[in-house]
Amino acid sequence: MIRILHVLKELDAGGVERMLSNYYTHVNQKEYQFDFMVFSDHEGMIEKTIKNSTIHHVTAKEINVKRHIKETNQVIKEGHYDIVHTHIDKMALIPLLSAKWHKVPGRFAHSHMAIKKGMQEKLTYPVIKSLSTDLCACGIDAGTIRFGEKVYIENKITIVNNAIEIPKFIFKQGVREKVRNELQLAEDETALCCVARFDYQKNHSYLLKVFKEYKELNPRAKLFLFGTGELEQEIQSQVNELDIKDVIFMGTRDDVHEILQGMDIFLLTSFYEGLPVVLVEAQCTGISCFVSNKITKEIKITDDIHYLDIEQDPADWAKIIYEKTDLKRDRSGAYKQIEASGYSIVKESKKLEALYSKYGRRG
Repeated sequence: MIRILHVLKELDAGGVERMLSNYYTHVNQKEYQFDFMVFSDHEGMIEKTIKNSTIHHVTAKEINVKRHIKETNQVIKEGHYDIVHTHIDKMALIPLLSAKWHKVPGRFAHSHMAIKKGMQEKLTYPVIKSLSTDLCACGIDAGTIRFGEKVYIENKITIVNNAIEIPKFIFKQGVREKVRNELQLAEDETALCCVARFDYQKNHSYLLKVFKEYKELNPRAKLFLFGTGELEQEIQSQVNELDIKDVIFMGTRDDVHEILQGMDIFLLTSFYEGLPVVLVEAQCTGISCFVSNKITKEIKITDDIHYLDIEQDPADWAKIIYEKTDLKRDRSGAYKQIEASGYSIVKESKKLEALYSKYGRRG
């Protein structure tokens, strides 16, 4: 059995965690053991669903650097892992240093974000690359921006698709009716939604302004916000300050695959992203997606996704959303394009196994 330690901030309901959960449940668990090291004492939603794995909670670097280094090193030293696979961008430096020191054969740096590097990243990434045996990314932009275009051209970056369990996201009218009944949505009401953490990156403040303008055009609209995060209370206050009606905070849900089928419009107004798994999921359900122009064009798998400039007046977004949304179109066949584009977890998990298989059990 090949033993892999995945390193990430937490195991909650974010895109990276959902992607890892998909791979975890589809790799051959008799041959590949996934353990997890998280830089948090919080037990996330996905963590509660993981069985037959060891989950190590390590003190975050921001809380105590010395304890962070000591605990990280201890987990890697005592774990005797074949692979340490990091999903934490510049924070990968310490676990990769420890993995190198303890002669872990496979050392993976995995980029999930397509945002230009600041000074800290420019200083740490050359070291991260030198410590890594394998460089991975969720998409071409996330790989080239983090690791360099030259490395990609030389085929030294492996694209690991943010694959999903496609059958769960195939649109079904019965599921739609079930969700709308639960949410008490009338047939003539339009349901807009966003599934995202409440933090700076996701730009919820702009999203609220867009919805306020949209509601002027469509008074029968409601906005459902799924997720939690440090800015949740601030966003709730903004709803009151802007006097926006029909904004519902839904918290974290484990039935996103059904929720998306009950919604009519998906919004994502982020300042930056990697290749959001939620947009793969959303497109699979055939929902109309209106997203920030800061998000990579690689994620446009179907014609149901529309890019808009977050520098524009929110009223412009509202007008385009109102004009371009066809609520009566057939959504049931959207999954075929997702499958054809390499986002089936059944197939992609086999590719990850092949990547890991280079690093057999340590002697």
